[in-house]
Amino acid sequence: MPKYTFTQTYRSSYGAGAKGETVDLSAQQAADINRDAPGTLEPAETPETRAVDAPPADRMVKQARTRGDRGNEQPIDKATYKAVKDR
Repeated sequence: MPKYTFTQTYRSSYGAGAKGETVDLSAQQAADINRDAPGTLEPAETPETRAVDAPPADRMVKQARTRGDRGNEQPIDKATYKAVKDR
């Protein structure tokens, strides 16, 4: 039997259910309830219908980008400081 979810609280001779409750009903019973109070039942989403065809792209940063060769760096000295000080 298909599963249906109540969108509102419903009670009649056809059945009863609280808002958000999921129930197993035949297609005829669901049609009767929706004819009595339109929009009361919606088909419940099942994990099979919501399966993803392809996994999402992994956007997590695994490693920081390298900034080039950092082995050539040397400490700053007085001559280098004076050369870049006025820029």
